[in-house]
Amino acid sequence: MKLNEIFGTRSMKRSTSGTASYVPPLIREFAGDTPVEEPEELVPNQWNELRDPNRLVCTFEFDDPHILRRFVTEVLDFQEDAQHHGTLLVDVPTIRVEVWTRDINDVTELDREYAAELTDIYSDVMGVYSNV
Repeated sequence: MKLNEIFGTRSMKRSTSGTASYVPPLIREFAGDTPVEEPEELVPNQWNELRDPNRLVCTFEFDDPHILRRFVTEVLDFQEDAQHHGTLLVDVPTIRVEVWTRDINDVTELDREYAAELTDIYSDVMGVYSNV
């Protein structure tokens, strides 16, 4: 049985206040909805701003799965310290990161700081561990 047979094909559910809440693209795809439109090719290791909802997205690429693992560990540690979390999708040899403030379904300064910090973490991890 398909998810759209269970849940229907609505990609947005209405809360009691009448506002729509976000349903991730992968769930929408499995439910039979049209996936969120994205540029044909996102530039690796570079942040892009996408819509529906507004969010920052970056796909980091790695040649070595051990370096990818170290990056993920550093990102998880950072997120706990910052108390701000993004969505991480690991698909070796890449990791896709999406971040936005879910309360308002938009990108805030905190999200931009998060993106800058992840770029720094990537540079540090690549610099230290790619020569080991």
